[in-house]
Amino acid sequence: MESGYKKFFVRLIFYLLSRPKVKKGEKIVVIGAGTMGVLNALVAKAEGCEVMITEMMDKKIEVKEIEDVIEIIKN
Repeated sequence: MESGYKKFFVRLIFYLLSRPKVKKGEKIVVIGAGTMGVLNALVAKAEGCEVMITEMMDKKIEVKEIEDVIEIIKN
C-alpha cells in the first residue's frame, strides 16, 4: 500500500512541475506550510515568482531549507 502513495506523489510532483499556472515575477501567497503548501511554494519559486508562506504552527516552519528559499509569515 505504501508504494501506491509514493507513486501518487511522484506523479503529482511531475505534473506540478510540468504545468505551472504561475508566471515569472508574480507575487504568490501560499496559506499553510504543510507538504502541499511547501511543494507549491517551491514550484512557484522555481518559476521565478516572489513567494510567501503563511503558517500558524511554528513546528512546520522551522525547516531551515524552507526559510532560506521562501519568505515565511507567522500568523
